[in-house]
Amino acid sequence: METNVFEALIKEILERENAGDRGYFEARLAAHMSMRRSSGMVVDGMRFLTDIKPGGDRELLCISSIELLGSQRACVRCQVRSTGKIVENFLLFVRQGDAPEGWLLLAWANELM
Repeated sequence: METNVFEALIKEILERENAGDRGYFEARLAAHMSMRRSSGMVVDGMRFLTDIKPGGDRELLCISSIELLGSQRACVRCQVRSTGKIVENFLLFVRQGDAPEGWLLLAWANELM
């Protein structure tokens, strides 16, 4: 089932972001990826990649939902603790056959809880 792919992918995303692994994300971001940080700032994929630094403390608290929207789109909602704050993450993926897990991250929106 595809939901297992997304459960593993979310955990891996957090680990790789904590490690500052830019190469991991370069292979998994859509060409026009956009992110809304929990501060409200919106950045593009290049800025996201530039900002990745090792030493993060992101911890997955829960995956609230995984929804397959047709055969080409999926969204994941999860809660993450980082720097003592809880942030709800909403990630939108699009299917891309040559992507490592078959999916690229198109949008990522965060909101402080």
